[in-house]
Amino acid sequence: MLTSRVLNPPPATEAEEWLSPRDVCNILHIPKQTFYQWRVNRQGPRAHKVGRHVRIIRSDFETWVYEHLEA
Repeated sequence: MLTSRVLNPPPATEAEEWLSPRDVCNILHIPKQTFYQWRVNRQGPRAHKVGRHVRIIRSDFETWVYEHLEA
């Protein structure tokens, strides 16, 4: 007999802010095409599909920016 399991997400201490590709492009002053090229080549910040939309968690974006700063 199969039982259904409900997976509960871990409790969030603080709600994460989600960014759209447009938000990321505006912050970095890059064309949208650049963002999507990075996404295809797995070079940009980690992104998630939410339905048919692409979203980036702000903390992931900030970590990615920090890791890619040139000294």
